[in-house]
Amino acid sequence: MVIEISDEQIYQRYEQQQNIVYGRPIEAADPNLLENLSSLSLCPKCLQPRGKMRLWYGKLVEQHCHCEARDERKWGDGRDFNTGYETCYCCGLEVLESGSKYSSFFCQDCKKAIYKINEAAGRCAIPVGRHSFMNGIWFNKSAPLDEAVSAFVGKANSMGNLIVNVNEHKVLILRHQLKMLQLPENASLLELTKA
Repeated sequence: MVIEISDEQIYQRYEQQQNIVYGRPIEAADPNLLENLSSLSLCPKCLQPRGKMRLWYGKLVEQHCHCEARDERKWGDGRDFNTGYETCYCCGLEVLESGSKYSSFFCQDCKKAIYKINEAAGRCAIPVGRHSFMNGIWFNKSAPLDEAVSAFVGKANSMGNLIVNVNEHKVLILRHQLKMLQLPENASLLELTKA
């Protein structure tokens, strides 16, 4: 017996789980949280967090910013990519867990606003994360193959370009927030969360 699951059902399941598991705000229950937030600081050039951090099982790893060469070996804790924390791409002030292809770019408050903007636009005007499902983009299996591939590739390419714009906004807003808070551009994530 083969059970068919539609893309819509997969997306609904993702929607149910994503606020619980991925892209969530940092939690005080993490035993390494204070150590990680104090040891990770913003790169003055790209404003990505970088530095040493401790994984939940105790291993010490290096989180690199966009300016640094990256170690391609996975950390071994189930992440899709070697990033532990990021700042919200909208307000720049919230620190979020990251490392999953389903990690959100936005804190909960900003994500609500982004969802409203996307709903009003009737499409993904501002991507909420890296994965196409997060942005309502999936392969339409019921359409003719050529048409389905063309539509998916077009939407995915558009999403990729929009992600570049969202990242550029993050750098601008974070630089502005740091100036307003009178924090250095190499502030630790702990300094940022206390602001």
